[in-house]
Amino acid sequence: MVPLAQAVYKLKCTSLTAKDMEPVDMKLRAAVKTKSGLCSKFANLAFEGTLYEGVANAVLAERIMMTLRLIHLKKDPVSDLMRGSLWRYQRWLGTSIPALEYEHAHVIGWDGTWIAALGIWLSETSLSITGGEGIKPLCEGDVCLVDLAALHEKQVVSRGCWDRGIWRVSELTDAAGRIRSECLEAGAWTHEGEWAETVVQLYDEWLFENNLEYDWKHDAAWHRDSITEHEVVAVMDNSGEPQLGVVQQHHDDNERPRLTVRWLHRYERNATYEAADAPTKCWLDTFGGRGSDDVAQQGRRASHRIMDRNPGEQRRRRTNPWAQWVWTSDLSDHVVVDAEDAIPVRTSKHLSTTNGQQTEITVIAESSEWGGRVR
Repeated sequence: MVPLAQAVYKLKCTSLTAKDMEPVDMKLRAAVKTKSGLCSKFANLAFEGTLYEGVANAVLAERIMMTLRLIHLKKDPVSDLMRGSLWRYQRWLGTSIPALEYEHAHVIGWDGTWIAALGIWLSETSLSITGGEGIKPLCEGDVCLVDLAALHEKQVVSRGCWDRGIWRVSELTDAAGRIRSECLEAGAWTHEGEWAETVVQLYDEWLFENNLEYDWKHDAAWHRDSITEHEVVAVMDNSGEPQLGVVQQHHDDNERPRLTVRWLHRYERNATYEAADAPTKCWLDTFGGRGSDDVAQQGRRASHRIMDRNPGEQRRRRTNPWAQWVWTSDLSDHVVVDAEDAIPVRTSKHLSTTNGQQTEITVIAESSEWGGRVR
């Protein structure tokens, strides 16, 4: 049995599938049959049930045990790497079901990593590794887009969610429950395959099936524990203006939950607009109104007919503090803030060229009507 142990040891850290291992398995099986004095025509299933464990089964068992051992190591960099790999794979799948329990992993496909190869293999067997966390809802009533998709749509939806960094219906829509501008007819995502059309249809069907209106977010509350590491949050400063930050760590303190964040650098939208190149100006026009002066130019927005019918909506947009600023991706030092003051917000990014230099600009891609109701 030494050759089998050697083969398992060499194969367990690779991403080879059971099918890839068949040539090795055939050679080892034949060798063990010969050593055992059995006929080469002896039934493989009967042989593996008595004297021989197939390479594929042995490798799968070793991979499962290795995963569990590494995850449960405490204060170990290898454990951190395994947890990070699982975190990444969970978002590749895009589901609320823990990654290694997800039965449709083989439908979504391989992302080139070891943990994904294990997840696909598990989904094709009756085995699973239970535990862990799926993608959490950001607010009450929230669901993952992949979980809404039919089996034949899951791969398209999951790949699109991965590419765009959004996984839930709350991220697909703005504060008023309207589809984000990137998914509309002239939006940036409509020219990148069928993803945008598919998720918009899924969203409409979800609203209909749950008897919800488009303003369902007005009555929803953010879940405090949904604010996770690497998420972008907004915190209102002392002057009532928003400041964007990237969450670095969540401090689990039952009495006073806190977050460690790093602030993005904030700039006035008007000055940025005036200095921007033409593509950046076109992109900024889709967030907060056309032109450099948001207040003066609101009447010329593509949605002016809607605002004319609803003066209250127009006034709110003109005084929307979230549309007055842009941020760049260079981060400040770490700061600790109360979790209840942080509002998860949807953002959009664009690579701008100014005076020959490229800068990544971030804007808030929703209105400020939704926020301050964190539980």
